[in-house]
Amino acid sequence: TAHTRVPSHTALTGLAALWIHCWRPLPPTRWHLVGERGLYRTTDTSLVFHSGVTARLGSRIGPVAVAPPARACLDALRWEPAEPALEAVVGAVLDGRIVPEALDAALELDSARGAGHARLTSLVAAVTALAGHRLEAPAAGQPGRLAPVMRRAS
Repeated sequence: TAHTRVPSHTALTGLAALWIHCWRPLPPTRWHLVGERGLYRTTDTSLVFHSGVTARLGSRIGPVAVAPPARACLDALRWEPAEPALEAVVGAVLDGRIVPEALDAALELDSARGAGHARLTSLVAAVTALAGHRLEAPAAGQPGRLAPVMRRAS
């Protein structure tokens, strides 16, 4: 269904991209898309259009351009509701699917003067700190629980 919803001149990002990468069990109800030439309008209210660097970073998975995981994580933190975004990104770090350094490297592509950059930088630092704390806490071979981390983040 993604190929029928995502225009070819955009890249899918955020939680929908993480779903395409098989990092989420279900797709979100709203999908974030990024194009290079500004905002796009559609009658499909489940699609949210943005412009930015993500547009040129998408790789084709079938007919759909999808943001790489680190970029999708950043865009989830930037545009998605806080709880599912933090759950997805912290969970990915805790599960070893992504390392905090990859998030930092992806963040370097953003302009420091861009809208919301300070907030996004703060969220990435918080994810890194929380993930580092939780990675040390579980006993060997025992998975960490995300719920206590989420409570501390809010």
